[in-house]
Amino acid sequence: MAAGTVVEKAHPLLQAEALGRTLADIGSNGAPAALVQVIRWLDSFQFEEVPFADLARLVVALDEAAQPQLRYASELYLSNAYGSRSARYKAIGRDYYASLGRAYDLVMAGLATDFSLEPGNRLRLEMLLRMVRAAAGEMKWVAFDYHELTEAVWRRAGAAYRAAHAAGGLNVPVTVREGRETRSTISREFTRLVALQCASLDQLPPDRIEATDKLVRYLQTSLDLSIEPADGSHHDHMIDVETGEVREFVNDRIERLQAEIAAEMGVTVKSVEFEVSKAMKILRVVLKDYLAYFIFWFYIN
Repeated sequence: MAAGTVVEKAHPLLQAEALGRTLADIGSNGAPAALVQVIRWLDSFQFEEVPFADLARLVVALDEAAQPQLRYASELYLSNAYGSRSARYKAIGRDYYASLGRAYDLVMAGLATDFSLEPGNRLRLEMLLRMVRAAAGEMKWVAFDYHELTEAVWRRAGAAYRAAHAAGGLNVPVTVREGRETRSTISREFTRLVALQCASLDQLPPDRIEATDKLVRYLQTSLDLSIEPADGSHHDHMIDVETGEVREFVNDRIERLQAEIAAEMGVTVKSVEFEVSKAMKILRVVLKDYLAYFIFWFYIN
């Protein structure tokens, strides 16, 4: 959407009265029906052009209204995870975040072409933060179905992170819940996304996925993430922001130990790395039921 473009306000939600009624309906309806309603409104932005500032405002309003219903849908799913209705609850959560992501793609396109907003503008930073936050939310729901985030979602979150880094806004506090003193930063939200990826949610049963998500939320202020590549110093994890691929950490002591093992056994260091990696994958599957507890122990010790 080019800067300065005049767009006729045709979308129904651009009328304050219509928006108010819609948000009230979302809040009063049951979770599945309410979320279907939000999905339809989010998808409507694909077919009706809306000015960038209005689009950003509407996406945020719909997302805020949907969050209590998403929490309730999650409770319904977890209480019936292996029952006949579980597929419906999983699908509604996945579909919601897929529609939200497509809406944020439109927002990202608006950010790229609306030059009236400075790089560090609060609205711009809030949109970037919400894009990353949405990716973390989607990760939990796709994990319920034993899938991983798509590359498109990682590209969206990575692009938001890089844009915030370029604007010097990674650590600028942003309000993320209207009417509440809930503030976060883009760096913190992306760190949560990376931590969830490292936790291998798709290896866990539904209740452990939920517990791990809550645990990472609780601990995310204690976690740290660097955009710089490893230079040989200690680095717990590296992650490709385009694909979500988690790369092994680098540590001098571990490197020396692997070299000693390779020399003693008469094999290459690469062979040792391969065998260690294979063993860790096996261990992760065998101990998957205890992974959430391990993460908790790891971060508090």
